[in-house]
Amino acid sequence: MKVRFAAAVTAVCLCSTAPLQSAEIIRDSLQTKLVEAGAVEYAVLLPDSYDRNGSELPLLLMLHSASGNREQLARFQPQIQAMWAAKELPEMIVAVPSVATGSIYMDSYDGENRWESFIMTEFLPHLRDTFRASTARESTMVTGISMGGFGSLRLGFKYPEAFGALAAMEPGAWPGLTWDAVPDRNKIRTPGRIAALFGDPFDPERFRQENPASIVQNAPERLRDSAIYIEVGDEDFLGNMEGVDFLHRLL
Repeated sequence: MKVRFAAAVTAVCLCSTAPLQSAEIIRDSLQTKLVEAGAVEYAVLLPDSYDRNGSELPLLLMLHSASGNREQLARFQPQIQAMWAAKELPEMIVAVPSVATGSIYMDSYDGENRWESFIMTEFLPHLRDTFRASTARESTMVTGISMGGFGSLRLGFKYPEAFGALAAMEPGAWPGLTWDAVPDRNKIRTPGRIAALFGDPFDPERFRQENPASIVQNAPERLRDSAIYIEVGDEDFLGNMEGVDFLHRLL
């Protein structure tokens, strides 16, 4: 299933929207004390055969890009439902939380906005309790584009016991194991956002803990049973190809 997931989700994320009528997406919010807003909006897509009292279904956590929000799910809904109908994608629960631009799905350095903690300790349990999503790692997957792709790498690498597969498209990964080793051209985020994530002055140890390549380097054996797919273009003015190539060679 993990191999099918990587190929199928990649197709979903790279296709344009098709004119397909389908069921309404469930939109709701989850109260939390882990982020300043006090509540996080999210969207969930359920297959037509979904039965609240039936068997558990696999869970796909889809992480939006920096300019996106939970409505990204509506963009991909036609492809997902078409692939369900064609039996090209296993039926599953697909969920997208709205997170802050620039957060890259990390806890902020000051602890005021703990997005990673929210997803792992509150959002995933909420999806399982509310929609009967599977608790098995083999049936729990994460994907995303750009900032969402970066978040997929971080969460998939940090929590391989939770996610059996990840698919990251155009992730803004850093080509280096330390901040000093990353070329200036790849440090595209603003100083304010870097400070929010890694402190001011910059905390190099936190970078080594949160940088996807460093996570791999620190404990590669943890990923031996994970299905990993990374997609990137070779004409990207953000330099994402360099970070992905570095990560690919490291893996």
